[in-house]
Amino acid sequence: MPYTIQIDTAVPQLKAGNKEQVLRALAQKASFVTGCSEDLLFARLCEQEQQSSSEIGDGVAVAHFKTPAVSGRYVGLATLKNPIKFSAADEQDVDLVCILISPEDHGGLHLRGLSRISRAFKNEDLCYKLRDAKDEETMQSLFENPDGWLLAA
Repeated sequence: MPYTIQIDTAVPQLKAGNKEQVLRALAQKASFVTGCSEDLLFARLCEQEQQSSSEIGDGVAVAHFKTPAVSGRYVGLATLKNPIKFSAADEQDVDLVCILISPEDHGGLHLRGLSRISRAFKNEDLCYKLRDAKDEETMQSLFENPDGWLLAA
C-alpha cells in the first residue's frame, strides 16, 4: 500500500488578505483538532515564519514546527481565494498553504512528513487539482488516493 498523507483539515478557497490572516485561520482549524490553544499555534507559526519563509515556490507554502503541546501529527491545508505575498523567493504569490505540526519528540518523523508533503507539492497535476477543488473532501481525497502521483520520500 503506498504511503499517503492524511490531511486533518482542508479549507478550500480561504478568504484572507495577508499571510497573518492565513496563519490565524489555519491555527484556528488546528486548535479544534489538536486541542491546543489557537493563540499558541498562531504564535508558533508566526515565529517559524520569521525565522525562515515557509514558501517553497510555485505558489506553495509549507509551514511547520514541533511542539510538546500536541500528541500526534497534524496536517492542515488551504487553498486561497486570492493569492497573497508570502516572502516568495520566486516572487510568485502563494495560493496553496499547508501546515505540519508534530510532537516535540518526533524529530525524524517530522522531517519525513515534511519531505513527503514538499515532494507532493512539486507535482503540478496535484497542485492543479487542489486549486480546482471546491470542498474539503475532494482536497483530502487527493492525498488519501494519490493515483500514482506520489513518489516515495
